[in-house]
Amino acid sequence: MSLLKLLILNIPPPYGGGEVRAKILFDHFAGKEGYRTLIYTHSKRSKSTQGRFLLYNVISNINLIARYTYIVIRLRPSLVFISIPKTFSALLKVIPMIFLKFFLRYKLLGELAGSSFYFLNSKPALRNISINLLKKFDSIRVLGQATKDYLYQYSITKSYVMDNGIAIPPEIKVAPKLLNRSIQVHLLYVGALNENKGTLIFPEIARILKQKEFDFIFDLVGEWSSHEEMDRFLAMIDGFKVRENFLMHGLVVDYSKWSYFKQADLFIFPSFNEGQPIVILEALAFGIPIVSSGVGLIPETITNGINGIIIEQIKGSRFAQEIMFLLNDDKLYYDISANNIKLYQDRYSKDTYIRNFNNWINSFLN
Repeated sequence: MSLLKLLILNIPPPYGGGEVRAKILFDHFAGKEGYRTLIYTHSKRSKSTQGRFLLYNVISNINLIARYTYIVIRLRPSLVFISIPKTFSALLKVIPMIFLKFFLRYKLLGELAGSSFYFLNSKPALRNISINLLKKFDSIRVLGQATKDYLYQYSITKSYVMDNGIAIPPEIKVAPKLLNRSIQVHLLYVGALNENKGTLIFPEIARILKQKEFDFIFDLVGEWSSHEEMDRFLAMIDGFKVRENFLMHGLVVDYSKWSYFKQADLFIFPSFNEGQPIVILEALAFGIPIVSSGVGLIPETITNGINGIIIEQIKGSRFAQEIMFLLNDDKLYYDISANNIKLYQDRYSKDTYIRNFNNWINSFLN
């Protein structure tokens, strides 16, 4: 019997958490004995078009299905791993993989990122189809216990909790941060720029901090999901007279991105809907205290008061209040910074992630 493991990986672009995480797997497993990787990527993909029912996406998915069907039939792997989409239309691309599983007798493992899934909010008939598809998997990796419990409500019982991990270049050295009030404070956000991510709260935060005479800059790193949201944001910062407090750097990847983490004093994350954000793990790695909303699996990822401040009421005034609190307590700030570096090293490093992933998939071949 073949012990070949086939990993079907969506790697950047776009530069979402799932793609970044898949790139770690690709870099580690590609070319290793006993593994075969099949990647899905294209320069035209972006977060604004991902998951939408567009001709380009349909053609891309058909191409992927044809490629993995051919490879599975030719190589006869003993195990296949694939990322499970969140929308019903995109979920349909796993059907051939499920169909082939029963003929070729391989184990089928999936990864369901995030903490909420659009196909479970579909019409009852579509939701039931989605649930039945998920039940065909031998195991589904999820990011936290809350997601495992959520899926259990739909009788999806074969889920497995495993943390994300990130890769920081080894030449980058980090140490606990010290506050320096003689220089301008850098507040950092990295991710998609849209209302669901809380981006439109930043102008209100900036207005309050400016009123309190804080000397600060908001570094926003990421791409806008739509021109309408960008125009609305620009109108708000102009209306509040805080445009000079914002630097919008656009999409920044690879080594260029790390410079923003190195200079950041606080990481601000007011998202309304999350799983286990990769960017929060990156902030931990650089020892940046975090001020974040408490949605999704964030409370399972960081501890309130130990790694930063978790805010339940997502309002600009609450974020501004906690930002000022952290920036006025030198000891607490230093302790949180040290805690974050240790948490990353103990739980979210690339090596830990690879080891956990490898143990998980190999447990099905014993």
